[in-house]
Amino acid sequence: MIDTKLDIDDGEKGGADDEEGGSSSEAAPLTQDQPETELSLNMGLGLKKLLVEDWEHVVQDQKIIRLPRDNSVHAVLDMFVESKRKSRTVTGLAVYQEIAAGIKEYFNRCLPKLLLYRLERVQYDALSAIHTDGKAPASIYGTEHLLRLFIKLPQLLGRLHLPREKSEPLQIRLNEVLKFLAARKSLFNAE
Repeated sequence: MIDTKLDIDDGEKGGADDEEGGSSSEAAPLTQDQPETELSLNMGLGLKKLLVEDWEHVVQDQKIIRLPRDNSVHAVLDMFVESKRKSRTVTGLAVYQEIAAGIKEYFNRCLPKLLLYRLERVQYDALSAIHTDGKAPASIYGTEHLLRLFIKLPQLLGRLHLPREKSEPLQIRLNEVLKFLAARKSLFNAE
């Protein structure tokens, strides 16, 4: 299971609009017997290109993505789990359901603080006022924002100090999600 207890700073630091793309929030101090877990996620050139196009669309062209997205994070991760249904046992499928639930939880917690560009924060505030029915960000935002989360995940998950026997299977499953996204570019912003 993915532990979703994050220490996310409430300040403006570390958002998607950091110039160098990294988070400027400090990692928790590490002790000698708690090395930070290194997760390597393979984004692939196609997905990296989509991230650059997304950045250009929002930051340079000053355009925001229309929300809610038809292909929301929630819907896309459900599609991913469904794609695994045919070839997995009930126990194996439960692992993918747990991965998808963990990603959704991380997404909902990280979106307002780490995944939005300045221009999008205004939109987020307006949507938060409209959607008082408790709709989670994963039900409103789409794959463009999900990719931004995958850029931050290695650093976020590294803070959990997962043992190798847990981090390696997690890394494999997260890379499977990225392969799923790379094979379905129609899920991304066509505007």
